[in-house]
Amino acid sequence: MLHIIQQSPFKYNSLQSCLSILDPGQDALLLIEDGVFAATIICQQLAQKCSQGLKTYVLEADLIARGLSTAVQPMIKSINYEEWVDLTTHYYPIQTWS
Repeated sequence: MLHIIQQSPFKYNSLQSCLSILDPGQDALLLIEDGVFAATIICQQLAQKCSQGLKTYVLEADLIARGLSTAVQPMIKSINYEEWVDLTTHYYPIQTWS
């Protein structure tokens, strides 16, 4: 399953709720819109899931729009729109957290 976080982790608990249920071996996480702020902070729960094999991505265009392109944690891969489409064809179903 592809989990998409679009809300800031500073305002909403979507990221924590998502991380509590996803399976690092089966699922992937994509951070978009204000959710990209999660790619810049050291979140212990996210770091733990990544160390367990969770594939985590962040949309590059949203990072650039927010001036965060150089602040991404090394465990998170920055992707473009084409790569996002590839993710949607690889992971099914898709869950957007808001």
